[in-house]
Amino acid sequence: MIVFEAERPATVAEVSWLRRAAARRLQDLRLPAEIVEDLQLVISEIGANAVLHGRPAAKILRVRIDIQGIGLIIIVSDDGGPFVDASERMERASDHSAVLESSGRGLALVRAALDRAQYSGGAENRFVGLRSLRRRLATALVVEDTPTLLEAYAEALHNDYRVIGCASFAEAKSALREQTIDVVLADVYLGEGLGVSLPDEIASLDVGAMPVVLISSDTSAETREAALRLGAEFYLAKPIRPRALRDAVALALSRAALRDARLARRFSRDVDGFITGRMPSTLGRYRAETVSGTPAAGGGDLFLHLPLKGGDRIVLIDVIGHGVGARAWAVAYAAIVRTLHHCLGDLTAAEFLTELARIAWSEPALERALATVLVVDLDPDGAWVASAGHPPPLVIGATIRRPALVNALLGVLPPEPHQAERVELAAGERLVLFTDGLDPAGVAAGDDPPPWFMKSVAAGANEPLDSFAKGLERATEIALGPQPPDDWTFIIVERTAAP
Repeated sequence: MIVFEAERPATVAEVSWLRRAAARRLQDLRLPAEIVEDLQLVISEIGANAVLHGRPAAKILRVRIDIQGIGLIIIVSDDGGPFVDASERMERASDHSAVLESSGRGLALVRAALDRAQYSGGAENRFVGLRSLRRRLATALVVEDTPTLLEAYAEALHNDYRVIGCASFAEAKSALREQTIDVVLADVYLGEGLGVSLPDEIASLDVGAMPVVLISSDTSAETREAALRLGAEFYLAKPIRPRALRDAVALALSRAALRDARLARRFSRDVDGFITGRMPSTLGRYRAETVSGTPAAGGGDLFLHLPLKGGDRIVLIDVIGHGVGARAWAVAYAAIVRTLHHCLGDLTAAEFLTELARIAWSEPALERALATVLVVDLDPDGAWVASAGHPPPLVIGATIRRPALVNALLGVLPPEPHQAERVELAAGERLVLFTDGLDPAGVAAGDDPPPWFMKSVAAGANEPLDSFAKGLERATEIALGPQPPDDWTFIIVERTAAP
């Protein structure tokens, strides 16, 4: 789905126009601020290279941004000559430190801002980049009122974190309210009378729990103990070496993640029955198997079985994120879906998803809960399938095929009527539903499932249903390991012979 498209004369001034126009459009959508900033950087750098370094010079510059699944595809193209050694330089730019002096902030930063990038020269030069809506780097908020120190701390962290710098606590409060912050690094004395109470002040803002690392030239034991007692994760004495700074921030995040994982496990024990319940092994003319895996921090996958007149509805949801926050949003979506079904259970799959999209867009609280959704309505001869940014299922029969599903992610775009695709299933054919934890960077952006998964699917296509499910589970655990980076879920339904 195209969300922005424009064509302008190839000049430096028009590159700036394209950047601003794209930003205005993206800001109309519900996208994280860091993604809008990253795509502006891509337009600025690639556009400037095309204008200043293409031989012959370009006359026209085009920018297009699409949403595919939970990925944003940005295409910057021009009609001039390719800028010198573009492909090789893009490969070298995978090293975040290799900033290219001929291109301002450099292709290195462009490459670091994207999950995938490719440049091809020809009759039309095309730069194509993928940016997942999943968060790529933890965000560190650095608060320091001495400019040289603020710059030094930011420089020490920028390779491993997205860094936001603030010169006062007033600026920091705005950043904390407007963006998702993972860790705070702050000077104890900011000239605002906060001192060691800074962690307590941050906690009072009601912006979520996050570790706070304090830095100070005050090395007294009393001050250090007071800071730790009021919630600081670490209290570091100035001057501090960059390596020690990075180690402290990494350890603070690790400790916070461990606490979050413990809380998520306790929370999950109480709510998992409400979120998922049980998938019946028999659904009318179908048999079903379900398998799943979850990272240590917990995740946001959920599935619901909802009975229909003359059939069954399966709703598979993947809330983007990890930990207790993702699980809490999964509870919210489970409650909404169950209530919709109870009140409007006679809606078609497409109508049901359209109504869910309307709620996700109109409810301000759900702005922070990006999720993909797949609605599958089974009837005796097949299924109606509707998707909101979710990977299309596999249909396994004499061949393996996938229905074409193109629908907008919930809560990002203003809701429009969703469409459903019909999937006919013969006796013995299977429908495999899955979340993008198989390959978060690829499947989430519309790619086919990874080769190891497709190999397992093909190898077990003629196996009994339970053996097929166990084979997929083993292949996934081998590929992703005992602690997967993202949660994953499979639901496999097989049509039996007519009674």
